[in-house]
Amino acid sequence: MDNSAHLIWSDVLELVRQKYQDVKMLAWLEKLVPYKIMDLTLICVSQLQWPADVVMRDYKKQIEECLQDITLEDFSFTAQFNPEIYKELNKELNNQAETKQINQIQTAMPETPALDAAKNKQEEIPARIQNSIPESTSQEIAPVQQAPQMQVRKSQRNIIRDSRTFDTFIAGDSNAAAMASAQKVAEMPGRMFNPFFLYSKSGLGKTHLLMAIKNYINEFYPEKTTLYVTSEQFLQDYIREIAESKKKQTGQPIMEHYRNVDVLLVDDIQFFEGKNESQEYFFATFESLISKGKQIVLSADRSPK
Repeated sequence: MDNSAHLIWSDVLELVRQKYQDVKMLAWLEKLVPYKIMDLTLICVSQLQWPADVVMRDYKKQIEECLQDITLEDFSFTAQFNPEIYKELNKELNNQAETKQINQIQTAMPETPALDAAKNKQEEIPARIQNSIPESTSQEIAPVQQAPQMQVRKSQRNIIRDSRTFDTFIAGDSNAAAMASAQKVAEMPGRMFNPFFLYSKSGLGKTHLLMAIKNYINEFYPEKTTLYVTSEQFLQDYIREIAESKKKQTGQPIMEHYRNVDVLLVDDIQFFEGKNESQEYFFATFESLISKGKQIVLSADRSPK
């Protein structure tokens, strides 16, 4: 990794936070990793094509202004799609972060007689062997019980990182077009492919793409309300609220929360087949949301007739 590029990019992110206070912009920039500096150009890379495209289209000017403020040079900026380099750099950054965290834990540990004895014993090691010990272990010895805690933290991070997002979706020839369309829907909810309908056999990634759209909108459009349900959940809600409405005799509209969202995602709508009353209420909800410019995303295991 080019340390100069990493340091300058860190300064750029900090200046963007202070100068623009734009959460959406920062979320996009954090999808990039600094690669190198070449001819007064800071080069960053992305794992997928669309983050690089969006940053270059929407934020290149602001980034270059920040670069010039920081370096006092006529710096330029470019973002490139390069998954191989991104993976290597991201792995290196993660390793550095874990090493730093371990060192911080070791530094914060109180002195104990056991540690003092260990240090004294270490001083007796011949210089030739002593010099071969890494600096992080030659200065202080961490207790054995710290290792499982660090391992737990690492696996927790992996669970979060491996959630259903576009980054973790495995695209191939059969679903690349579906993924690209889903990304467009997520980038411009309510304005592109509305309603958006996905269909395929079970196990080919429909639910993953629905959740990727939802997670993306939650991250980049935090002001928007999203709701993901299966058709079975929708039917259960409908039956329950009909029963409660008849029992209470309030005359209040039912399932209003479905009509007050910005993005509604309904999975496996083939289960509406043959349920006429539920279908009618679903299409009334559908029409209400579409008329207000809200995004609807649907999936099924068969094509619409």
